[in-house]
Amino acid sequence: DIALKFFSGNSLPYNYISNEYKHNKGIEAEELFSYKELVDAVYAEDKYMVACDEKGTAIKLGADLTAMGHENVLVITADTPIEILKGLDLDTIDKLIFSPKIVYGLDSVMRRKVFGYFRCRTIDPRGMIQQIARCRDIVSLQFLFEDKSWKKFKYESVEECLKILMDGVKIFNNSFAMCDLVEDQKIFNGLYSQYVYNQDCFKSNYFAHFLNLLITRGFNYEGDHTIMKKSTGQTASIQKEIKEQKEVIVMDEFEKFSAVYEEKAMKKRL
Repeated sequence: DIALKFFSGNSLPYNYISNEYKHNKGIEAEELFSYKELVDAVYAEDKYMVACDEKGTAIKLGADLTAMGHENVLVITADTPIEILKGLDLDTIDKLIFSPKIVYGLDSVMRRKVFGYFRCRTIDPRGMIQQIARCRDIVSLQFLFEDKSWKKFKYESVEECLKILMDGVKIFNNSFAMCDLVEDQKIFNGLYSQYVYNQDCFKSNYFAHFLNLLITRGFNYEGDHTIMKKSTGQTASIQKEIKEQKEVIVMDEFEKFSAVYEEKAMKKRL
């Protein structure tokens, strides 16, 4: 663990407590295989929490559920006004969808089903698990992964990662040396290479690492590997809709900016 390496590398005293309690022990987890299946499953619930790893998918899902008749669906993204986020109590929101704007910090003890929709373009599997964990009383978990492909990793080991990184940051290393921080440099290099190596491992297959973390947390999951292979890419059909939705949002923001700019320009002319 990188945190433990930091303490031991700096000779800092610390107590390590191994918490073997699994908060999600026995909770059923199920994979979904299409966007329609996800929408139908969420729509069947009166209360739910949906974690998305991208703003566009969160907005689209919220719009689709609203169009189907769900009322008071709160979608939280990076564009959500600070007035809404300030003092936000998730237990007062029955229908909640959020992007990586929420990964840590906010918790809910409302008992409800949790869903995950991951396109694997932003946060790593640990962040996905943390999003799901925002609900502290999960009835069950259902999740949809858009990308389950394997990708070639860059580094065979942490040691190889360290060597390659150090070959590319000689100027940075010299800065440490000039400040007489040679030992600090070694500690930093070791921690940073471990972090980069971990990220490289996650990127080789977000889905596989997500499942591993899910099972480690205590979830009950039994996957059919034949079905899992067939599900790859089934959500590709909605990518165009998400792109179009993003373009609409950008144009709306541009029009708002233009209106404000023109108003200021007019006042100057007066």
